[in-house]
Amino acid sequence: MERLNVFIDKEKIDKLFNEEKYKNCMEKKYFEYVVSNGKIDYIDKYLKDSKNRKIIESLVFKNKVVTIIDRLSVRLEDKRYIGELENSGIDDIEISKELIDNYHNQILTKGIFSLIKLEENMDKKYQYYVKEIEVLEDMNISLEEYKEVFSEKIRKKIYLETDEEKEEEKEEISGIDLVLNTIGISTKELTFWEKILFLVRLIPLCESNYNLMELGGNGIGKTKTYSMFSPECEIVQEMLTTELIYNRQSKIKGLLDTKDVIVFDEINKIKLDGDKEKIVPQLLNFMSEGQTTAPRKVISKTSLVFSGNVMGIEERIEKKEKNVFDFPHKLEDNAFLDRIHFFLPAWGLRRYSKKIHGLEASKEVFRFDYFSKVLSLFRNEDYSDIIDKKRYIIEGNGQSEREVKAVRKTVSGLIKLTHPDKDIDALTLEAYIAIAIKGRGLVNKFLNNKNKNNVNKIDIRVKKRKDVFTEYEEEVPVNESLKELISINHSEQLNKYFPEYEEDAYTKITSTKEKVKYNFSSNFSKKKLVMNKIFLNKKNYPNRQIVVFNNEENKGELVFIKFALDKVGISRNKREKKVIKEVYKSEADLIKDDRILIFVTDKKFSIPSLSYKFEKEEDNKLVELNYLYDDEELNYDQLFGDDTLDENEFTGTSLEMGTRKFEADLSNIYAIDKEKKLKCEDGDYIIPKFLYSRELNKYYYEDSKGFGPDKKISEKMTYVEFKYFLANNGFIELN
Repeated sequence: MERLNVFIDKEKIDKLFNEEKYKNCMEKKYFEYVVSNGKIDYIDKYLKDSKNRKIIESLVFKNKVVTIIDRLSVRLEDKRYIGELENSGIDDIEISKELIDNYHNQILTKGIFSLIKLEENMDKKYQYYVKEIEVLEDMNISLEEYKEVFSEKIRKKIYLETDEEKEEEKEEISGIDLVLNTIGISTKELTFWEKILFLVRLIPLCESNYNLMELGGNGIGKTKTYSMFSPECEIVQEMLTTELIYNRQSKIKGLLDTKDVIVFDEINKIKLDGDKEKIVPQLLNFMSEGQTTAPRKVISKTSLVFSGNVMGIEERIEKKEKNVFDFPHKLEDNAFLDRIHFFLPAWGLRRYSKKIHGLEASKEVFRFDYFSKVLSLFRNEDYSDIIDKKRYIIEGNGQSEREVKAVRKTVSGLIKLTHPDKDIDALTLEAYIAIAIKGRGLVNKFLNNKNKNNVNKIDIRVKKRKDVFTEYEEEVPVNESLKELISINHSEQLNKYFPEYEEDAYTKITSTKEKVKYNFSSNFSKKKLVMNKIFLNKKNYPNRQIVVFNNEENKGELVFIKFALDKVGISRNKREKKVIKEVYKSEADLIKDDRILIFVTDKKFSIPSLSYKFEKEEDNKLVELNYLYDDEELNYDQLFGDDTLDENEFTGTSLEMGTRKFEADLSNIYAIDKEKKLKCEDGDYIIPKFLYSRELNKYYYEDSKGFGPDKKISEKMTYVEFKYFLANNGFIELN
């Protein structure tokens, strides 16, 4: 297949675009097109005077014609096609019929960025005339060609036979990294969840009639991302019938009729009063059915994004508060929330930083203008049928129709972005289903908080038929697939360190004579058997990999080594950083890249061999990995408000049964002043001792000085209830 000219050297283009000569000379996506097609001289020749109306008018007057670079849009007026230039504002240009015939749809709806030959017109009504243009943006894009070049680009492994008959592996970029690098986000420092959240943000651009809500702090690129996709995407800060549906006075179509995506920015600040409130029923109908009825019937595929800088949502979820926003809002009632397909928890993203998001990305990425138009074309495709073709069944109860629809649309969007050729493996597909369920599940958390009797609790089951010839269905644990996908995503970081530990432990328990014997090729499998004897188990979790060491031939002392990768949970939460410092002190080395913490299960057990130093090639630093005790591990509040991904079955001393460790003594975790007094309801002051009931999985306190039947003991509380009890009484400080 002939290689399409759709890739650019991003580093080279960025460097050129930041030169003073070309800085902000035009939209970057058009600059990429001009440079990659060898037309950079156009900028020097024609762009200089293209934005100045007076100079353009003077040049046409003197020379009868001038060549400029601008976006040309066309409208039909008095049975003539009349053009308008975006930068100069000139809007009395008669357009030739031949030009309209060549670019009819594009030039009438979105306009065309082009090299324009602007001539003097003999007709006095319209001062200028355009007969020909040279297009400076991507046109006539083929989805089939895109699928081919995408698949070729992300081919992950190529094996080459050498003379020594060794396999040489060449790593290529992943689909997620290619997409995010294309929109300017380096994935080098991102966690798996950060990648997924950035990816979900793009779903409205490739999935029709998709309703996304994204709330979080500022500085995380919510509006910046969508502004890049103009003119297909429009950002608004008001909800007006005339702007969204139809303006009777000017007879101009609304944004729902002309745009792929509408982003309602600062949704929490939009006021809906008086006439503005009339838009709400129409908006709700459009979110559900894809059409409006008044003031004009509009049927379209426009996707909607509701974005806002709203703080404290995590706490509201934990405390089961009713309101999404800081104050009651029309756009948080049941009818509105139930139409949201995915609630994107933007509080899981770090603020934009060149040190994180601006690091070196893949050298070769898609040209952005090309990529944005590909996403627009995908809106006419439905990839949810892949779920059915692979025999998966997503079902809920009789009242879960919207939930199932939301999950299918999210999965469809994710596949379009990362597997456009539809060649997706079962593990990734199941993980995407789990992600979609979590995004919709966050919506349902607020629905349930608003109405305790709400039947809309997330109730989705995923099954799979064994084959096409049988009706037998088996439950699919999609959460386990998601765990596995996350661990694979982190495996490169984990694998830097684990082999060193493995080899070190093998060396320490094996005699020199045996090592020599085991290292011969014929006995190589014996070495593996010895290692398997040392390491009872390895199990991957979303934010850590757990390696269970079997010390001294399994005489009962198990050591758990946990490689923690929860960068978001550790680095962006100030309270957690403070807690880690206070609890772990100098025992934990929080590595910038990998956040490695090591835990052991028995405080009496000493393993000096596992305090090991590794030299990191990139910075030549020695990183010492010390071990901590298992019952000192922090529990992190979860991104989607649930703990299904972080259930840790391997924190007890029995591998078969498994026990879950909890923060039994919160005074250690939150550095509580153990001499601080608590005022009880009867007015008495006590020094509380905080305890945990394993049977009930609840927390409580008792009077540390009291005794006998009159000893004060509190009611049992959940972890969240107890945490806020401590905060409200001044024992701990939350963010």
